[in-house]
Amino acid sequence: MIDRKLIIFESETSDDYKSLESPISTLKKMMDYFFEDKWKDISENPDHEHAIGIAQRIIYGMNKDSSEDFFKWFQIQHKFWEFKESSTRASIGNALEKLLSVSVGKDQTLEVGKKKKLRNKIIEGFINNYEFQKDIDLAIKKQNNHILLLQLRSKDGTGGTTAKASNVSVLKDLLERKNDIKKDSSCLYLIGVWDGKSTSQKNSMITNCYDAISHLIDNKFTKEFFLKNMEKGINLLPKLKLKLVYDYENIANEIDSWSESSKRGINIASYLKRNLSNVQEYDDFYLIFTCLSSELYNFYIKKIDNFYHLEQLLIDEKISNPIDKINYLSESNRLADKIFHKWDHVNNLTPHEPKSSDAKQYIRDLILIKFAYEHD
Repeated sequence: MIDRKLIIFESETSDDYKSLESPISTLKKMMDYFFEDKWKDISENPDHEHAIGIAQRIIYGMNKDSSEDFFKWFQIQHKFWEFKESSTRASIGNALEKLLSVSVGKDQTLEVGKKKKLRNKIIEGFINNYEFQKDIDLAIKKQNNHILLLQLRSKDGTGGTTAKASNVSVLKDLLERKNDIKKDSSCLYLIGVWDGKSTSQKNSMITNCYDAISHLIDNKFTKEFFLKNMEKGINLLPKLKLKLVYDYENIANEIDSWSESSKRGINIASYLKRNLSNVQEYDDFYLIFTCLSSELYNFYIKKIDNFYHLEQLLIDEKISNPIDKINYLSESNRLADKIFHKWDHVNNLTPHEPKSSDAKQYIRDLILIKFAYEHD
């Protein structure tokens, strides 16, 4: 069987766990909904009465009153994936911020604003009495009052005009109060797009940023100038520079160049790549999403409750501390080997009839998900 590695069983104080805390919270909520049978209630009592929600229910037939099994399954599956998409989008963004802040924090000469209060304090090093409520994804301070502000996006195509313009909301505040900028200070304002291949909306994003601040900058900065130079960097004021950067590695390199961390033997980009490599080893996210989705199909269409069947087969088995992070995989493998031949509907385990080895692995994965749910 293929080995699995689950972040849920790792120490909550580890860098990996702290970086993925928000997506982990989404997974736990998804498992709670599944095992407590809340998906049915959510699908039958939608809380989205706004225009988009109403349109979705009309287009997809969500208002239809039907006892048909496929329709019931569709309603619940639709809500399941809607929850997955809306929840993971925000939590993944949060994870990217934490991965980057953890990597930058390896240079202990830098002050890294991981929480809003500290980020605002760092901005006060550049401008007097900063009291604005608008937020920035990451704020870094090096010696004296030299700061770097980062607005991070996973892709340049996410969000509409307002979202793209929000990339410069804090920059706009700084420009409006340019007379309060402190002496002997400087600010590099980065807009970072994590996915370097996502450039289809580049011109649109640059244009929206320009439109949001054009009334606050010198007339020499035209829209065409922004389109041509924003990736090179634009000195909007003697002490305030704006730059657009694509690709997570380039973002890290830009921070490294600004902070001169490499001169202290710390390569921020290398730490970030190492942290990314570490978190990519975990299987929780795709495993839980796909298995739970498959089990919704089994329950509503095939009338099979595999988790209930699993529970009955495990009653007579002695489970040795399955939530121990050291033995959760070996324990799940052992149990799968023991109960596989007792499983009376192996061919119905997944939507497609599995091979014997695949069936045993699927049972093992169900055990892992059961352990993950009980671990919390």
